[in-house]
Amino acid sequence: YMNKILSNIGFNGPLILFVLVYILIIYYSYFGYKSYSFIYYIIIFVWQIFNYKINGILKQFIKQPRPANMKFINSSDKEAGKQYGMPSGHAQLTSSLMIFLILEFNNIYISTFSVIQLFITLIQRYTYKMHSISQLIVGTLIGSLIGYLFYLSLKKIVK
Repeated sequence: YMNKILSNIGFNGPLILFVLVYILIIYYSYFGYKSYSFIYYIIIFVWQIFNYKINGILKQFIKQPRPANMKFINSSDKEAGKQYGMPSGHAQLTSSLMIFLILEFNNIYISTFSVIQLFITLIQRYTYKMHSISQLIVGTLIGSLIGYLFYLSLKKIVK
């Protein structure tokens, strides 16, 4: 039972960190720690669509298949299993959000939670044979770079 819960937490890693970003922005704004404009919310949402689209383009360009004997956690995972595997979208999206959370909020608890979420996601994608180690590493590296560049760009845009 616990394995199923952890698997679902891993599968939903990108969504969990995406929602966390918005919760923290609202929290920090409400309690006056930082001031976020409405455009911030929109830019972050567009960033995630852009990140997702980059992953799809890379998969179509690289065309590396997923490992054999995949196990699907749900129907959307089954659909994703029909696509190429390099780079891992879950790794890319989760690591991108993790880097952003670490840099934006500079909080040990948020950072630790984000890193743990990334590892749970990577483990879930590997144990379900949705991705090879190399697909996960490349997805994590690309996502981390995108998260870092997005953070730097956002700081320049909203100044």
